[in-house]
Amino acid sequence: MRNKSQSQSSQSRNGTQASQSQLSQSQIQTQPLTIENEDKLIQNCVRYFLYRAGTGLPIRKSDIQKQVLKNVGKNYSSIFNKAKAVLKEVYGYDVYECEDGQTVVRYLISNSLTYKNSSDLNNTTNQSLNDDDLEIPEDVYKILVMLVLTHIFMSDNSVTQNVLFAFLQSVDIDPEVNHEIFGNVKTFITNTMVHQKYLVAENDEITRQTTYKWGPRAEHEISKHGLLKFVCKIYKDRAPKSWQNQFEVANAQFGESGAEQNGIESMDVADD
Repeated sequence: MRNKSQSQSSQSRNGTQASQSQLSQSQIQTQPLTIENEDKLIQNCVRYFLYRAGTGLPIRKSDIQKQVLKNVGKNYSSIFNKAKAVLKEVYGYDVYECEDGQTVVRYLISNSLTYKNSSDLNNTTNQSLNDDDLEIPEDVYKILVMLVLTHIFMSDNSVTQNVLFAFLQSVDIDPEVNHEIFGNVKTFITNTMVHQKYLVAENDEITRQTTYKWGPRAEHEISKHGLLKFVCKIYKDRAPKSWQNQFEVANAQFGESGAEQNGIESMDVADD
């Protein structure tokens, strides 16, 4: 009888503790944030994104909630959006949802100042490819990213791995051989660019071929009009509109604001 009474008492205490814990958790989540606490959470969120930006990998919403925005409840969206604004205005970073068909909410962070200026893209890529005496820039992989994405874009956004590698070999970059500048090109394309969402890789179970398309990070970061203008400068006698399909796809990429930003109306092939 005593054991039964003790068991009931223990269950009662456990139930009370659980209720108190749930109540405490609920109170934490519903309490209004002070300005000081909100500022601290925003700063922590910004620091976390800056730290994760170096990896180039998607950031799960659940990780943000566990690591920096614990128990904020309905305040999550407000704090997150304010942190995004700081990253954009102060550091030049865009934070956006990774749209790749996954059920888990994940975010990508991109430098919004890097690629969208087509003149900077053309100057950097042309000089790096044509000037033997030019000092190699620190972030040489941007050149490789541009070459890969340009070829896929001009191939109507879908190429097999064999075709892509054949193109790179035509410009003296053999993915099967360690490159003196780019290192292990094959691993960078098949692993790094896929994991960082510059590329989407699709495997055909019948042919066993891998096909690459633009990933969500590339769609957000890279100006297709900038790439098209770069291609026109290589051919010299071609205008952007002569590639009708690519020109229409480029027009649709950023909408009207993107067209103005990338100088679509005045794009020609004049030498700089």
